[in-house]
Amino acid sequence: MDDPGRREFLGNLMSAGAVAALGRAPAASAAEPAVRRRHGEQGGHGVAHADLADMVAQPPFQPVVQHALEIRAVPAEHDRTRGPFGASADPVGYVVSGSKSVYFAGDTDLFDEMTELGQVDVALVPISGWGPGLGTGHLDPPRAAEAVSRIRPGLAIPIHWGTYFPIHLGLRRVPSFVDVPPLEFVAAMREAAPDVTVRVLRPGEALELDTA
Repeated sequence: MDDPGRREFLGNLMSAGAVAALGRAPAASAAEPAVRRRHGEQGGHGVAHADLADMVAQPPFQPVVQHALEIRAVPAEHDRTRGPFGASADPVGYVVSGSKSVYFAGDTDLFDEMTELGQVDVALVPISGWGPGLGTGHLDPPRAAEAVSRIRPGLAIPIHWGTYFPIHLGLRRVPSFVDVPPLEFVAAMREAAPDVTVRVLRPGEALELDTA
């Protein structure tokens, strides 16, 4: 079964979600020890039932080509672990290039190599977290706008916002930090990268790119 929650988890740490999103194109992972561990070769704690048959270990910025797509694992700034018993892996994002190039940041903070991603037509940039505060390895709206100013895409789409919140904070109403981040991101983009188009997508909404 295709579990969106599991895809997002894998996307943050190892981006195996890219496999599901792109059919069965091999995903590039910067976390070879974690890949081996999840195959059971090191006896570690992996995510059960993940299909890793086509996953390959790949250093950041080295492309994997599958049909008309080039997939590059790129660095990300985030904690390597996922809880005391979760997987441990070097976090990565992805640049997927075909007729257009899309940067999927996963979950990350600012990092120097953002200026070295190459041509990016669309940037999927995290702008928040799951609660009222953010720890290290995350972007808030102003810092996400700074990330976009470094990447210089044609289009920026905010992600990683408005999904979860602690249940006790939503007993009376949906907390403001659920809906406010994209508004703050749009405002910050006017200052940080006014020439970049911003499109906020609500759950279930789709955007079709012009590939001409």
